[in-house]
Amino acid sequence: MSFYTSFYHLRRHYDRQNVTVKVFLSSCVAFYSELEESVIKCHLSRLMGERKLKIADVARDTGLHRNTITLLYQETATRIDLDAINRLCAYFKVQIGDLLEFVPESEKRKKT
Repeated sequence: MSFYTSFYHLRRHYDRQNVTVKVFLSSCVAFYSELEESVIKCHLSRLMGERKLKIADVARDTGLHRNTITLLYQETATRIDLDAINRLCAYFKVQIGDLLEFVPESEKRKKT
């Protein structure tokens, strides 16, 4: 079940219970924090660190929006455009596997 489907059901439950918005929102935050983190790891921060580049440098040189670079750098992006991947791989002269890494769920649990 996706987050949005779960959110919808949670909202309907609280609508039927006639609960305040504050209680509903705090429940949503608690629910969202229990979700698993992404299993795709982005190595943009490492690539930039090795080359001593700033977010502004990469954004200017690739033509990508600064916010896109920031989200990937901090590994908080929930989606990425193929054009962004293409530009970053060309800029750093790396393969997609050097920029993004799939971490299986079993390995993720072993580390924690």
